[in-house]
Amino acid sequence: MSESSYLGSIETLAASRRGRIGSATVGLLIGCALLALLVAAWVVVLTVGGSELDRADARLASEARGATAEFSGRVAVADARAGTLAARPALQRAVLRRDRRTVRRLVGARSDIAVYAGRRLLFGSVPPGAVTRSVAVVSHGRSVGRVVGVIALNQSGHPAAGPPFRPCGPRRAG
Repeated sequence: MSESSYLGSIETLAASRRGRIGSATVGLLIGCALLALLVAAWVVVLTVGGSELDRADARLASEARGATAEFSGRVAVADARAGTLAARPALQRAVLRRDRRTVRRLVGARSDIAVYAGRRLLFGSVPPGAVTRSVAVVSHGRSVGRVVGVIALNQSGHPAAGPPFRPCGPRRAG
């Protein structure tokens, strides 16, 4: 082999080796750049997704507070209605005499009230699973019955359809 052909082949090999190293370096740099881009995109998705999740959590918490307030209002109204009826002397006398007709007349067509004389139901009904507020009917210092305010629940455990809760303002003497 001649010296010129030997040097030519070595230079060709060295050049191709540099080309391979250069292309490997370029490939590695492109791979690192793609990895950095992928990590940046992942961080952006987590940040945006996290704020969406936070907004959804805030909306859900707000709905839960609203539902709790409405349900508490319905319970308070049932309690007040039962207490008002139990305090009426005419109802107390009717419960003491176990007079169903007078109890029915005094309570009216309310489906959210039940009246008991002792353990005996005089008026209304209490559906299974209903939330109740019970107020004792007292005559001469002794409990003779009770008036029960009923908040009926549907099959999913939510208050059954009824009139919307409307809180009362302060009462004025007059």
